Amino acid sequence: MPSDGHRVPPGDGSRTAPTDVPTEVSFSSPRALHPASIVVGVPVGQIVQSVLVPGAALIAVAGRATPLVFGLVGIVGLVVRIAQWRRFRFSFDGAVVRIDHGVLARRHRSIDVGRIQQVELDQPAIQRLCRVASVRIETAGSSREPDIELRVLGVADARALRSAVRASPRRAGGTASQEQAPASALLVLPIGVVARSAVTGAQLLVLPTVLAGALQFVGDRTDEAFSALVRALTDEGLVVRALEHRVLAFVATAAVLLAVSVVTALVVGIVREGGFRIDVADGDLRIRRGLLGTRESTVPRSRVQSVHVQANPLRRALGIATVRVSSAGGGEQGQSRVTIPAIGHRDALALAETMLDAPVPETDLVAHPRAARARVLVRALLVAASATGLGAVLATITGWPGPPARVAASIAVITGVTAVAFAFADHAALGHAHTNQVVAARHGAVLRTLSVAPVLKVQACTTRATWFQQRRGLATCTAHVAGPGGDVRIRDGDARAVAAVHAALRAHAARSPDVTPPAESSSAHR
Repeated sequence: MPSDGHRVPPGDGSRTAPTDVPTEVSFSSPRALHPASIVVGVPVGQIVQSVLVPGAALIAVAGRATPLVFGLVGIVGLVVRIAQWRRFRFSFDGAVVRIDHGVLARRHRSIDVGRIQQVELDQPAIQRLCRVASVRIETAGSSREPDIELRVLGVADARALRSAVRASPRRAGGTASQEQAPASALLVLPIGVVARSAVTGAQLLVLPTVLAGALQFVGDRTDEAFSALVRALTDEGLVVRALEHRVLAFVATAAVLLAVSVVTALVVGIVREGGFRIDVADGDLRIRRGLLGTRESTVPRSRVQSVHVQANPLRRALGIATVRVSSAGGGEQGQSRVTIPAIGHRDALALAETMLDAPVPETDLVAHPRAARARVLVRALLVAASATGLGAVLATITGWPGPPARVAASIAVITGVTAVAFAFADHAALGHAHTNQVVAARHGAVLRTLSVAPVLKVQACTTRATWFQQRRGLATCTAHVAGPGGDVRIRDGDARAVAAVHAALRAHAARSPDVTPPAESSSAHR
């Protein structure tokens, strides 16, 4: 498939991005957050969990006292937020970021600027209207939440703090002057590519997830609402006949849900990822995304640990892929904050090479032995047999949808064919490669993933062989890198080939003075 011209060639001066020119703002003295932090500094997810869901339950039971209860809760919440704002102070003296917070119990946190992995400037729609922004500062190992989160600062202060934090280590090392070099565009995604990504990815599950939650919340009223809808449509004979025919009703419902899911995914994807671009300035990757609300991440290019190129069957058919970049800094629940939603497959590989500064092997991967396919097939058939037995038991107990023997036979055929197809697809995806520069592995029957990491970034290497793997001469090797979710895993490879990769990675780590801490090797056999 054509590359669609998404990737800007290096050195293309025709495309530049506005630079963040640090304003002369001092953060050395302790400073408070923006006053708007009292209201807009509360995460939306926290509001939903602590207000909306309990509030809905309160409306159902409190009756006339509901406004009074809501008023009291709102007053108490406002007082608490004001106290938290008044007691929150932050500072940055060019070497250390410090945070003091807490109303009753005081907490002090400090991060050396040399330990910072990435800085993110987040500006949801409501913060954008208020001309404020949140700043997240992350270090290696912050897998569940950012080490420091400032909600919220004025936009100018947020940008100045981000620039100051990123400029400090360069000035300390003498690698850059006080003035920042202009940013050059590395990748710009047109809105059409973002739309294509939205309708071929996980956004399609947004509507079903919302509907499932709504049905659980509404409860028994669902049946009443559906019955009322049917009664309202009975005036039209065509509608009545369609509803009486279960197949047509099912097809029509599925078609409507699919259409609405596609539209919902399209809107959500464009709002989240619209305007996506990656710029490079002073060795930093600057990622910007979002239309109504924007998120800007700054990741030092030297801190990139691994790159993962992923594609589901639909995207593989269209020749596009998702690129996930793992850095030593953590993201939400261990997920990478740097994800390119969709790009041509060839461009994805070229972009990975640019970020890793090393060639990415894809066609030269070593295929895994047939024993790996047999192992996957056995596991899949065991799952199919379990599903067949469970279906037969349920049919025996409930008497639906038919005789237990026929139900079991139908399930066995369907799951058996699926298991065989899954085993062949999974084995076809397996492969690995190791060079003097990178280690790479590919896996995934459905979501095919090519993971690549520079050998100099490998912190440790673990080889594991279960009893079943040992019988078939197989082993699994994991090359660990700093940060969550970035490891490169060679699954079910030939035991001798895996041992050779393990030894080579250990030798690379022993020769490299740049790996900190020194890589360790371990081998576990069960």
